Amino acid sequence: MNLMRQIDLNEVHAILLDMAKYFHQICQKHGIGYYMLGGTMLGAVRHKGFFIDFFCQIRPFLLSASYSNDTRL
Repeated sequence: MNLMRQIDLNEVHAILLDMAKYFHQICQKHGIGYYMLGGTMLGAVRHKGFFIDFFCQIRPFLLSASYSNDTRL
């Protein structure tokens, strides 16, 4: 029995957006700088703030100067 349901791309994008917002909140709270890479950044610019239509991931990059190896969240 398969307990997982299939979701469409709009639902995937909504989940990714929630994840990105949560990631942003954590980084802000702890003073960690970051930026988005690849299609995540391209979508934000080219598609006026959202993901590329077929894109199903987010790619954050942490700025190493904003945290140390012993940073605990």
